[in-house]
Amino acid sequence: EAMRKKFKGIKSNAATSFSAEMWAQTYLRDIHNRLFRDKLEFILESKAPGLIFADSLGLKTPKVLFEATPAAELEFSENLVVKPQSGGGSHGVYIVKTFAEIIDVRRSKILSSLGELQDSMRDDLVSGAVRKDLWFFEGYLTGKHDDVPRDLKFYTFYGECPLVLEIDRNKNKTRYCWWDENGDVMPTGKYEGELFRGDGFDKNLLDIAKATSLRIPAPFIRIDFLNANPQPVLGEFTPRPGNFHRFDVSTDRWLGRIFVEARARLFNDLRNGKCFKEFDALKTC
Repeated sequence: EAMRKKFKGIKSNAATSFSAEMWAQTYLRDIHNRLFRDKLEFILESKAPGLIFADSLGLKTPKVLFEATPAAELEFSENLVVKPQSGGGSHGVYIVKTFAEIIDVRRSKILSSLGELQDSMRDDLVSGAVRKDLWFFEGYLTGKHDDVPRDLKFYTFYGECPLVLEIDRNKNKTRYCWWDENGDVMPTGKYEGELFRGDGFDKNLLDIAKATSLRIPAPFIRIDFLNANPQPVLGEFTPRPGNFHRFDVSTDRWLGRIFVEARARLFNDLRNGKCFKEFDALKTC
C-alpha cells in the first residue's frame, strides 16, 4: 500500500526507457540462443542472412563480390566497399574509391594505400572491433553528386518508424541529421556538435522500412539504406545500434514507450498465429 501511494500519479511512460529495453532485448536474445540455438532477430546482423532475407522481400541490395573470406585471401580492387561479415557501428567498413583514396568509415579518415587498409583491418581484429576474420566486398555505389551516398537509418518498431537518421560521410568528416517520421528535424541529444541540415528521405522508403519491419518478429530493428544513385539500396539490418544509451532523457523515454507498444502488437500477432515465413527460412543459414 505504501508503494502504491508513493508512485500514485506518476505517468507510466516516465518508467519507459529505450536504453533499458535494448538491454532487456539483448539479454532475451542471449538466453533464447543458449536454450534453443536461435538468435532471434540478431541473425540479421550477419551480412549473408541479411542479404538473403532482403532478397526474399524484393529489396534492392548492393552487388556482393566476395563473401565470408579471410583477409589474407581477399583480392582487392578499386571501386568497392569492404565490410566484416558480422559487426555494427561501421567498425571495419572501408570504401575503396582508389588505392590512393580509401575511406575508413568508422574513423572518418582517408587511407592512402592498400597496405594502410590491410594494417587497419588487422588492427580492427586485434582490438576486437571486428570479431572474426571474415570479410566481404560490395560494389561501390555513388550518391546524387557522385559522392559517397548518404546513410538513411530507419528506427523501426514493428510497423512504426518514428525516427530516421541521415548521415553524410563526405569531406573527410561525418555529420548527422535526425528526422521524425513527418520529415521534421528532431533534436535527440545524440551527436551534438556534429549535426547538419540533411536532405531528408522519401516517404516511399519510409513505408518500405515499416513494411519490412512487420516481416521480422522483433519489437525493434534499425533498417539501414544507402541513398545511392539512381535509387536507394539496403545497407544492412541493425538489431542493436551503437551508443543506443546516448539519447537525451525525453527521447529515451519516448522511444522506450514506442518499444513497449511494438512488443504488445507483436505479442498480439503471435498469439493470433501470424507467420514470418521469410524470416523463419533463415534458420537454415
